[in-house]
Amino acid sequence: MEDVSPFELAEKERELSNSPRTKVGCCLLLKDGTKIVGKNTVGTFGTTIHAEVSAIARLNPSIKIDAVFLVANASMFTPCGACMDWLLQFASEDCMVFVKNIDLPKAMGRTYQLKDLMPHYPQR
Repeated sequence: MEDVSPFELAEKERELSNSPRTKVGCCLLLKDGTKIVGKNTVGTFGTTIHAEVSAIARLNPSIKIDAVFLVANASMFTPCGACMDWLLQFASEDCMVFVKNIDLPKAMGRTYQLKDLMPHYPQR
């Protein structure tokens, strides 16, 4: 995984999603350089594990998240409130979130900081 970009890893995970609508892949880049991936998965009765939470469940909680890379087939995609809550448990408010919509040209993407996506998150 060393030579593969976080966006490429997130795209590979997105392709594995079983979601009938929005497919999302996530790659967390940790402070030590480790990359952890996840994808959204839909259960038989409609319960969903979001890509961000799927990746977070695999990380060593003693190593903080440095950046989040998301690839989705949805315009204006950002992590939902529940996913941002999880991200803020393991990342600083300054953590960068890079989002790419696969339906747009490669140069198109959006960059955020967690604190901008969830400005009223309770102080820690």
